[in-house]
Amino acid sequence: MVVENTVGPRLLRRAYDVWSHCYDWVAPLEHGPRLEALSLARVQPGERVLDLGCATGGILTHLRSATGPGGLAVGVDLSGNMLRRARGTRVQADVRHLPLRDACFDVVFSSYLLDLLPLSDIPPAMDEIYRILRPGGRVVLLNMTKRDPSRWMLMEQVYRRLPRFLVAYLLGACRPVYLLDFARQAGFSEVDRRIVKGPMPSEVVLATRSASS
Repeated sequence: MVVENTVGPRLLRRAYDVWSHCYDWVAPLEHGPRLEALSLARVQPGERVLDLGCATGGILTHLRSATGPGGLAVGVDLSGNMLRRARGTRVQADVRHLPLRDACFDVVFSSYLLDLLPLSDIPPAMDEIYRILRPGGRVVLLNMTKRDPSRWMLMEQVYRRLPRFLVAYLLGACRPVYLLDFARQAGFSEVDRRIVKGPMPSEVVLATRSASS
């Protein structure tokens, strides 16, 4: 069982524009899972890396350091206010429609982004990630999840009862999802899932775009 999300991109963008003013106070709660996911990305000097849902740029700073002067780290976020607080190369865009050319990145890193989307919007987002990765490129997805798919968590019960605007402004539209099958359906290979500890259960999904695709 997964809670459906009905928060559209316009409301989501407005909510995160507001959240941007206090985001750096909340982000440390997710810092541990993000750093663990980042270590699994194994970013190398000289690689081109995209941080999807970069927010105020905390992980983007780590990625710039990892890629070095010969590489490139680019942040993408839906919220313009978030991006104004980040540093480095940034693009305001929706993950479902990325204004980026095909096969232009070695690694796509995304943390706590796809669990904001309606389930029907996850496949288009995964297709975009696949498109912009070069053959042999890697994707690392960190998102909220749950250990028991047959039961509602307390957070999910609250989520289901709140009006849409409160889901966006109070919860940031985040809720547990499972991305393993979505990655496989998008055509990724070497798909793996790992559970990481944090304030809420999270999963890291690792996958590769086939070198022959």
